[in-house]
Amino acid sequence: MASLVALKPGCYATDGTSIYALDLRVPQKTSFFGYSDFYYVLVKSNPNPSPDLSDISWSVVSVTNGDGLNILGSPSVCYIHPTTKAFSVLSLWSKVTKGFESLKESVRGVQYQPKADGGGGIWANITVSPGSPLFEWDSSIASQYSNTELYKPKDSDSIMFATANPHVENPNSAKSDTKLWIASMDPSDLIMKQKPSPWLYDPALYGDLIYITFADNALYFYARTFSNFTLGAVPISGDTLASSPSVVSTFDTKNYQKICGTFSTDMTITPLGANIVLQCRGGPVFLFDGKNISNVSTSTEISKQSFLSPILTMPGTVPFLFSAATDSLYSLPISGPNTGKWFNTKMITIPASALENLTPSGPGAGSSSSSKSGVIIGVVCAVLVLVIGGIGYFWYRKRSAQIKTG
Repeated sequence: MASLVALKPGCYATDGTSIYALDLRVPQKTSFFGYSDFYYVLVKSNPNPSPDLSDISWSVVSVTNGDGLNILGSPSVCYIHPTTKAFSVLSLWSKVTKGFESLKESVRGVQYQPKADGGGGIWANITVSPGSPLFEWDSSIASQYSNTELYKPKDSDSIMFATANPHVENPNSAKSDTKLWIASMDPSDLIMKQKPSPWLYDPALYGDLIYITFADNALYFYARTFSNFTLGAVPISGDTLASSPSVVSTFDTKNYQKICGTFSTDMTITPLGANIVLQCRGGPVFLFDGKNISNVSTSTEISKQSFLSPILTMPGTVPFLFSAATDSLYSLPISGPNTGKWFNTKMITIPASALENLTPSGPGAGSSSSSKSGVIIGVVCAVLVLVIGGIGYFWYRKRSAQIKTG
């Protein structure tokens, strides 16, 4: 039976047909000196998996050993272009070279670009805000959910990203503002540029910001005040937000607390076409259609599991919410006979053979030549150690004999 490698993807994305997942830290075999290297492994599901995940299967899109690529960690966000299938990922923690040093809080990214003929592809680096030492992506606990996935607006080819820095003191006011930083990347140059000035969100008007996401050419936010909850939207103009907050639409969501209880402040939101799916930490799920909010599921049967982020929603005849925990994948149909029922299946695995004899795929190619060269270097080093050790041993014996006879 072929051996399998279990994946722990850092992010998921969908092109509307298949689910894509990227694991940034699949370990390679330990070298002679004990240094463990890592592969990037990109996989995709079968087209249109069943809403209960009963028929979901996975195939390897590309594997690279990361040579010449930015070395990324978590948290990471990603996006796949529905037409070109280019897969982009951005990470808060990174470094530029392999080695023993730790990842640092510095935003960088990579992109996988498949060839048009389907014959493999290449990996390339995404440069972030060149010429500027800072890229605002708050890593504090207070804003751990206050960033979006990567998103492409309807009227632009750019890929957008937004992150919030909550409770930033305003020197001109007694209140605190929340700064929403917007960045966009031109796919032709793979440079993610952050706008020089943030969009200021006023907690006094809308409540403390909890979660943000892009959907239907707008930035949606979920916030809370002392007495209620707010769901609002800021339209996108080109590849930036509208400058005036007067266009924000807010919606009364006080009923959440009746169902979500103490978890009502731990709400995540994710797009489903022009709709928004909202999920409480304890499991209950709601659907906002642009006007009304309806209950999809009040089940708390997964509340004992790790917090399941609504990683993405799958469209189709029966759309469903797709989530993941440490060792399992979860789904929840949003319509049909199984509406509101949670399903789960095992985590993604791939054949170990997929990590062997890699073919070139660009600047970070996990090629067989590069893999073999690492083995050759290790063997050469081992031989040198043995030779030097042997010479030292015979020299010591000869010297000892000379001393005894002297």
